[in-house]
Amino acid sequence: MRKNVFSFNWEGINRKQQFCSGTIIARNLISARLKLKQQGVLIKKLQKNSRLINFFNNPSLNKKTVMHFTRQLTTLLTAGIPLIQGLAIICNSNKSTILRKITYDLKLKIENGSSLTAALQQHPRSFDDLFCALINVGEQSGTLDIMLERIARHYENIELLKNKIRKALTYPCAIVVVAIVVSAILLLKVIPTFAALFTSSGHVLPLFTQLVINFSHVCQQYGIFMIMLFMAIPISWHWLRKHSKNWLQRTDIFLLKLPLFGTLLRKAILARFCRTLATTFSAGLPILTCLQITAKAANNLYYQKAILQIGISISRGEALHKSMEASDAFPDMLLQMTAIGEESGNLEQMINRAATLYEEEVDRIISNLSSLLEPAIMTILGILIGGLVIAMYLPIFRIGQVF
Repeated sequence: MRKNVFSFNWEGINRKQQFCSGTIIARNLISARLKLKQQGVLIKKLQKNSRLINFFNNPSLNKKTVMHFTRQLTTLLTAGIPLIQGLAIICNSNKSTILRKITYDLKLKIENGSSLTAALQQHPRSFDDLFCALINVGEQSGTLDIMLERIARHYENIELLKNKIRKALTYPCAIVVVAIVVSAILLLKVIPTFAALFTSSGHVLPLFTQLVINFSHVCQQYGIFMIMLFMAIPISWHWLRKHSKNWLQRTDIFLLKLPLFGTLLRKAILARFCRTLATTFSAGLPILTCLQITAKAANNLYYQKAILQIGISISRGEALHKSMEASDAFPDMLLQMTAIGEESGNLEQMINRAATLYEEEVDRIISNLSSLLEPAIMTILGILIGGLVIAMYLPIFRIGQVF
């Protein structure tokens, strides 16, 4: 669940012993003080604004835009262009108003003595903990361009995986929508016309035809309520997932148990887990920090708790693969590859290889899913619409047999 974020007005002295002031975004006063200290600001005044930060005064970038921003900044820094000048080029060359606003804000804060990490932390809705942690490592080690390259590659891999899953689900969803629309037109417009014709003829209708006509009458009388009900179900689902942690955990577990789709979701989460863990580990971050960042990137409460529990076990002295064995969330193949990586000293390489294997499995499942769903959906579509058509023609066939 998303935590509230506030803005704080501050005044102080920066690293250059110059007086400066501005606005900082944080979840509470303590967090605001810590962020300013990280920027090297000696705080003279810090005051919280009355209202929460919302979309309009704290705009956010989607993952795709963040990926493009990172790739652009990587290219500029690799070419030897200074950071501030690179941000200015990105700001002036992009048409996105939100990106220009955020990039200009980053440039302004860095010019006032802030680090890039601290400036990015002012936009938590756009740049997550993984992004900020790797940028911090790059600034501390003088390898900012290398870290930006890793971030860009990481987000590209994650986005590619999401696009594959989205593409696999788009076609069946589109077919279902078309089937619902066509069925609604038949039930609300076509079938009532046939029903009036059959009633005027005075013939006894077949049972199947009568059932379809009765259902058509129900749709005409209560159609608006049925539409509201269908709309209320996904809205309620989303609201409960956002406001109830218990419901969120139950639905996350339920989704993982779904046939075929659950397997696809589990493999995708494992691929993201491995890819994120390898990226943070290769940056030299402490293993506990890597696990905390990876847990947030899981996007599944069941796996998030499992990953955080691994961190607790490691803090007690357990090895990584032993800590993972205590949970049912991780398959044997991943446990074996992790154990081999720890014993050989090539943990990053083995985790990356595991990520590649799971991404390949996701591709295979998507391919099989497409092969299975297409004929199944076409069959259901044929039975649904064909059944409605046959129901209307049965009385006509019977009348034709009489004459």
